[in-house]
Amino acid sequence: MKAAAQLHDQVNLILLPLLGVAAIAGLGGIIDPYSVTIFLSTYILADLLWIWLQPTCLPSLPKVIMAHHAVTLVLLSFPLRFPEFGVYTCLDALAEVNTYFLIARRQYKQWAGVCDVLYWVTFIPFRLVLYPGLLVPFAQSLAGYSLLDNVLCLGAQGLLCLFNVALLYLSVKGLLKRRRQCEVDDASKVACGDSVCVGGGGGGGTGQQEADVVELSDGSSRSSVDVMLEDTPMSGGGRGAAQGGVARRRTGGVQGDAGYAYENPPVAVQPRLVAAS
Repeated sequence: MKAAAQLHDQVNLILLPLLGVAAIAGLGGIIDPYSVTIFLSTYILADLLWIWLQPTCLPSLPKVIMAHHAVTLVLLSFPLRFPEFGVYTCLDALAEVNTYFLIARRQYKQWAGVCDVLYWVTFIPFRLVLYPGLLVPFAQSLAGYSLLDNVLCLGAQGLLCLFNVALLYLSVKGLLKRRRQCEVDDASKVACGDSVCVGGGGGGGTGQQEADVVELSDGSSRSSVDVMLEDTPMSGGGRGAAQGGVARRRTGGVQGDAGYAYENPPVAVQPRLVAAS
């Protein structure tokens, strides 16, 4: 991740929990909801300017996020003019808790699984239930206000609902992509085991050919690739091993246990060492 995006994430990981706590406090009557409106408006405006001046501070879709912030500011202009609507600011601001887990999921890799669960736990009620559910009380509360105020407030809230639907699509798409990647990684591990994936990039996914050093019972060392490609007699003192010897990894263990297997049973024939599938 670029340094600009890393810094942007770290700043948001500090501010978003504060916004979430402020929203809950405003709903509980602990602080004035109007102060939450000012806090959220300042945050959204500052973030909009940051993204506009430095689009690389986001990993993707900076123009979409800028459009989202612009619509949010249009919506916030109403409770800024009419402080009695500050409670709606607090309700909408609860979605920032979900945004926190979105960012935390990519920043705290060791807690990615937990953050992913919490992301969905907060996404569904806040973004898919609460946001569209607020359209009705918005319309009721706006009775008696100008047509322009009705259009701006309801229109902005409706656009934010559409944004949440788009975010749902992207989130599900990303979830399916991560699951497919996990399946590919698991299949690679099963195919490679502890041995070397010759020409296939190995279990580490480096895409480079690697080979273990094999120590033979006569004390000599050979590349495991050489051992696999050459006939290795069980007796008779051929090139691959000493008479009656078995090849071992330097890490210890008979080859059959360490990731290699004889192509044929160990009888009086000349088997070939191959990578265990």
